[in-house]
Amino acid sequence: MIVAMKKIFLIVQRKDACDAVDRLRELGLVHVEHQKLPEGNDISALQDQIMKIGDVLAYLCSFPSIAQEDLEDAQDVIASTIHAFDRLSGLKEDVIKRQALIQQWRAWGDFQPADIARLREKGFHVKLYKIPETALAQVPQEIVCEVIFTQDKIAYCVLVSHQEIALPFAEVLLPALGLEDMLRLQDLDEKKILELEAELKKRCAYIKVFEQYRQAKVSDLRLQQALAGMGDQESLLYLKGFCPSESFARLQGLARQHRWGLVAEDPDPDDRVPTLIRNAPWVELIKPIFGIMNILPGYQELDISLVFLLFLSLFFGMLIGDAGYGIIILCGTIFFHWKSKRSVQDKKPIYLMYIFSVCVIVWGALTGVFFGQSLVPSLRPLVPWLTETRHIQMFCFLLGALHLSIAHAWRALIKMPSTMALAELGWIGILWFMFFLARTLILNEALPSFAYTLLYSGGFLAIFFHQPTTNILKTAGIGLGNLLMSIVNMFTDVVSYIRLAAVGLASVAVADAFNQMALGLGFKTFFSAMAAVLILFVGHALNLTLGFMAIMVHGIRLNILEFSSHLKMEWSGVAYDPLCKVKQEKI
Repeated sequence: MIVAMKKIFLIVQRKDACDAVDRLRELGLVHVEHQKLPEGNDISALQDQIMKIGDVLAYLCSFPSIAQEDLEDAQDVIASTIHAFDRLSGLKEDVIKRQALIQQWRAWGDFQPADIARLREKGFHVKLYKIPETALAQVPQEIVCEVIFTQDKIAYCVLVSHQEIALPFAEVLLPALGLEDMLRLQDLDEKKILELEAELKKRCAYIKVFEQYRQAKVSDLRLQQALAGMGDQESLLYLKGFCPSESFARLQGLARQHRWGLVAEDPDPDDRVPTLIRNAPWVELIKPIFGIMNILPGYQELDISLVFLLFLSLFFGMLIGDAGYGIIILCGTIFFHWKSKRSVQDKKPIYLMYIFSVCVIVWGALTGVFFGQSLVPSLRPLVPWLTETRHIQMFCFLLGALHLSIAHAWRALIKMPSTMALAELGWIGILWFMFFLARTLILNEALPSFAYTLLYSGGFLAIFFHQPTTNILKTAGIGLGNLLMSIVNMFTDVVSYIRLAAVGLASVAVADAFNQMALGLGFKTFFSAMAAVLILFVGHALNLTLGFMAIMVHGIRLNILEFSSHLKMEWSGVAYDPLCKVKQEKI
């Protein structure tokens, strides 16, 4: 369920703005909408700090995880860690640049640039040049030219003269240090790098403290952005935001207590209202999928969490479709749950995988698939009807018509008591005509006579009642155009659910192919047995991986695209992200 929101305007005197926004942050209810671009030195400084601590955290997380510890006062440790990380980054950059110089000057041999400077003081001019071998004869005779080495027909030379040297060739500028000094500094810096890495590795025990520090800085940044983004009207500042209607009384009480001006109203259709979804705990399990796909319904749209969870679970079972794989997924989930009891706070993905694995096991038992159908030939399906290709295809068409009908029935309920609800019922009739048409065209089933009644009656309702008007004849032309454009899409959407059967059958075929390869080798000798086991492991691991990819490509798509398009959803939501304060007891 999408929680209702109130649009609020908080009005304060300029001198009270900082205190007011800080108290709003402690309340943790208001999603702020900036009235102007938030910018300033404080904001830039906080952004730099957050970026720096983020880089440090990314580096510390690259080490193997160790037991986490708490700190009573973490400021010094965090500051010293950031300083050590900066030194490490600087040294690594110096080493890379110096190594390039070493490679460049190694062929020249070891010399000291200071010696060349002393020769100049004594009247000798020394320069280094890159001269094509064919042009060496062009060097004047009064200049001593010594070729140090050649590369790609280019001579790298030392030129010595009593006069200033200026030749039309590429001059090589002297390095600041000689090769020996560069190598010595390289060794010293590499040792310092190892020391700093060892020091930083010990700080991995405080990763959670650093994460808490970063969250606190992000909270401070949002406070400064909220202040900088407030609207300005003479001596008053105002903050625009959104607050859940159910919690508005708390905000109202805070405003009365501190004598702030507070205006509240229902959001306008043009407002970019944030979306807060709240459901029963078991329906909330689908939230990780929304997070992975980075989708969220708009405030004026519908929360399809329940339908998404139910149908995705069924799709998951059908696409993987193997009880053996389901057992592997279940055991892996149990093991991960046991290993991450304390480290993982959000258990929703784990519980969701429990549901998915059970669905896979159930579907595999119904169809008699256990690591394919040939590995255990004696295994019998609980529902033999589902093992026939025609039957499973028909089931997919039925599933598609049912899934999409739910979308139009939902829209009809929303539009009631408007006559526009009749148009949605008409689309449901057309959908079921497409179901029977798919059976006829793909499965060669006879088209029942009442199917035409569904098409004609559904088409009539869709044409004449798609818009709210007292004169339905005015809308007939537009309605007919919509019908002609949508009717083909209706058919393709219903047929698209056959992908569930296609992927499931392909998965069984791949599993059986690897089974036959392994059984063909046999288990009579040690080497044949090892080869057979390897084929089974690699083959079924690959097949299971492809199954998970199919979930993303097909299972989630049927919910996000096909179902959502019939529900007219655009997934235009902005997540409700209230201004809130992070506890900092140990920072």
